[in-house]
Amino acid sequence: MVRVARPWKQSYDPALRLRAGETVTVGAGDDEFPGWTWCENADGLGGWVPAEVLSTTEPGPGQALHAFDTCELTVSPGDELDIQARQLGWALCRSSDGTTGWVPLSCFDEDDVS
Repeated sequence: MVRVARPWKQSYDPALRLRAGETVTVGAGDDEFPGWTWCENADGLGGWVPAEVLSTTEPGPGQALHAFDTCELTVSPGDELDIQARQLGWALCRSSDGTTGWVPLSCFDEDDVS
């Protein structure tokens, strides 16, 4: 378990949940978090997805190579989370109530996530 040091508010709701093979429209890469690419599903719902999840990072049509959930957690200092995975400056975390979502690694003290 790690303790949150800095707050984070989820960027968008609802989250984009991609299925393997799903067709998406690929957009621009994220300047703040390199390696993440904006994409939208057929319904126009968008989210940031690791480039490695996509068949292409060129703007236009693409496919999800595997399932990915863009859900983020809103967290406050003192919250305790269990880190499930780390990817490109973010941590996939589970909260004490069992909710899972992404939180930027910058929300934790460096010693706690190294």
